[in-house]
Amino acid sequence: MHEVPASLSFYGHRLDLTAGEDGLFSRLESSVRRAVRKAEKAGVTVEVLQSQESVRLFYALQCQTRKKHGLPPQPLSFFLNIHRHVLSQNMGMVVLARHQGRPVAGSVYFNFGDEAVYKFGASDETYQDLRGANLVMWAAIKEYVRRGAKRLDLGRTSMGNEGLRKFKLGWGTAEQKIEYVKFDLKKNEFVTDADGTSGWHTRVFRRLPVFMARAAGEMLYRHWA
Repeated sequence: MHEVPASLSFYGHRLDLTAGEDGLFSRLESSVRRAVRKAEKAGVTVEVLQSQESVRLFYALQCQTRKKHGLPPQPLSFFLNIHRHVLSQNMGMVVLARHQGRPVAGSVYFNFGDEAVYKFGASDETYQDLRGANLVMWAAIKEYVRRGAKRLDLGRTSMGNEGLRKFKLGWGTAEQKIEYVKFDLKKNEFVTDADGTSGWHTRVFRRLPVFMARAAGEMLYRHWA
């Protein structure tokens, strides 16, 4: 039997929350523990929210982060629909970190039953040294432990994104490989794809002003989403 080639491959990371807050903190990599403590000492504060305003604040950070990675941001309407159909139904939350009142990092999470999923994360690169993203993730972990969740799925990561992979591994997650298979009926064979996270288009979107990238996202996601 011939081995079927993967069309696309990613890393997946899941965190077992049943160890409780103290047990989970002790399993963090030392660099992650230091980052959390640094953010706290720097006066970074965290809120767990479900309001539409929190979604709008997160979206502003998301636009900055997508520009950094050379990708168009999703339309604002996409996130407002997340608020309408997920967050307002108590099936998710926004965690925002602020420094002196200014949002510096945030993440969006979904949850159902005892399962939770990290869906989107963004930050203001200007304040990266404050480690707000680390404090956001730790606040989300503690919140889901408090709610009795058993697992937090940190989603898939491109094979070439070693920085994001390292970030997710630092929380004590279990890593697995996620593979997709694609069969081309015209060619009558299995084919491979590129994951689309890098290429000429990323160089273009890094140079675009945020308002132009947002306009491009509005048009492109009608076809991509």
